[in-house]
Amino acid sequence: MFSKAKNQWENTQIWLRKAFIYSFLYMFVITDLMHGVKATCNGRTIFVGTWSGEISDGDDNYPENTYCEWRIIAPDPKAKIVLEFTSFDTECTYDFVFVYDGNSFTSPLIGSYSGNTTPELVTAYSGAMIVYLYSDTNYALKGLEAKYTIDNCTLQCSDHGTCLDYTCHCNNQWKEIGRASCRERV
Repeated sequence: MFSKAKNQWENTQIWLRKAFIYSFLYMFVITDLMHGVKATCNGRTIFVGTWSGEISDGDDNYPENTYCEWRIIAPDPKAKIVLEFTSFDTECTYDFVFVYDGNSFTSPLIGSYSGNTTPELVTAYSGAMIVYLYSDTNYALKGLEAKYTIDNCTLQCSDHGTCLDYTCHCNNQWKEIGRASCRERV
């Protein structure tokens, strides 16, 4: 009789633990996947399966002698990742933000940024992007905040074309410049 009650109690405890874990996953993971995520400087952060999100080195100045890495991996390798810096301030020529078009540090370097000039939009065409903050042992400044979006076509063809099979087909009066999407008049 005692062992039957003990088994029921143990089963109830297991069920409660599972319910807690599932509710946690729903509130924090699944909701983030639907609405985008925000991650601060915490070593390496990997975004997989999110269509938008934010990266930041934190609310205050970034730490001295720090390395922060954010990897963004699109659900499809043909998708484009667009990164927009909303604020940028690093120690000029000593602290850097590197952005790579791919999922490794041997991938093509899109840009190396330092100082207090906010970079233009940055686009990765490989379906993956690495954003890497390096700071030396001296002064730490405000750092960076950025938003990313994952699109089938860059910037939705700038509203001047149609996206078909991950390629912009520009309207008659518009053309592509390099890989930019229907951004210049003919």
